[in-house]
Amino acid sequence: MEHFFISCEHLNTFWLTINEAFSTWNIYKKLDTIKIIVIGYNIPCKEYNFVNVILCHISYCIHKAYMLSERKTKMVNVCNILKNEFHIMQQVKAYNNSFLRKFTQALDSV
Repeated sequence: MEHFFISCEHLNTFWLTINEAFSTWNIYKKLDTIKIIVIGYNIPCKEYNFVNVILCHISYCIHKAYMLSERKTKMVNVCNILKNEFHIMQQVKAYNNSFLRKFTQALDSV
């Protein structure tokens, strides 16, 4: 499981981008660990709920990219899939638009 979500070489650039995007919000802890993906980030603090929502979507997008790539036979950009998912969520107002918009902007700036 760790290879699938974290250590696969196809995800190196993706995780660098994600960690840099979170650093724009002063979250400097490396988020690409299996413990954080499975359990979450700083669970007791409600002000970090948005991080855990994003982490759930990140794991979903990694799985989606794997399936879209036909099990690694095609190149798929996980970051673009994540941005598209956030865009859809903003359109249907699934979550607070401000943190999704800010995180998408952070991804674009990295």
